[in-house]
Amino acid sequence: GLFFDPHGPTRRKEIYEDYKAGRKPAPEEFNTQMPLIIDISRAMGMPVFIRDGIEADDFIVSTAKKAAAEGWHVKILSADKDLFQVIGGAIEVVRPAKGVSDFRSYDEEYFEKEFGFTPASMADYLALLGDAVDNIPGVAGIGEKGAKELITAYGSLDGIYEHLDEIAKGKRAKLTAGREQAYISKTLIVPIDTEPAPLDELKLKEPDAPVLREMCE
Repeated sequence: GLFFDPHGPTRRKEIYEDYKAGRKPAPEEFNTQMPLIIDISRAMGMPVFIRDGIEADDFIVSTAKKAAAEGWHVKILSADKDLFQVIGGAIEVVRPAKGVSDFRSYDEEYFEKEFGFTPASMADYLALLGDAVDNIPGVAGIGEKGAKELITAYGSLDGIYEHLDEIAKGKRAKLTAGREQAYISKTLIVPIDTEPAPLDELKLKEPDAPVLREMCE
């Protein structure tokens, strides 16, 4: 199945008014291409899912969890690190490592080997880092190395803030100043529970050859 973001505001905008603020508008070519991508995907028989007010990531996570609970082996193809949170059991994330020619498949073992903590802690790690693309603040002055060390040692934001007295003075000051931003960031990163896509609609259909031929010509 292919999942796309809807037009218009989504629930995170209600939580944090500045979510995705300042993001450059999509290039005009992209806006022209997107409806064509959706139409040609449907003509090829691919199931396409778009739901008003629901970001694609939330829709994907809820559907992946439902499918895994029903015995499916799920692979999510996405470049978005937020989706690493859902890795576990029957759910893997396949992520492009270099352009569109080199991919990595992350199960729990591979994830922990690369990051040093469990997928369940990914939201806490990203909450420290923030995300400039989505205007998620994070904690000023904490980079990838520092965030990885903190999450590996303490497991979560709660664990970090319960052990502030053990953390070096400079880093402790940054964490103290950025506490509110860290927790706001985590709220924006954790998937919002939503109704999954119907699993019987996730199956490939036969291509609509006449429509597909017309579009390709």
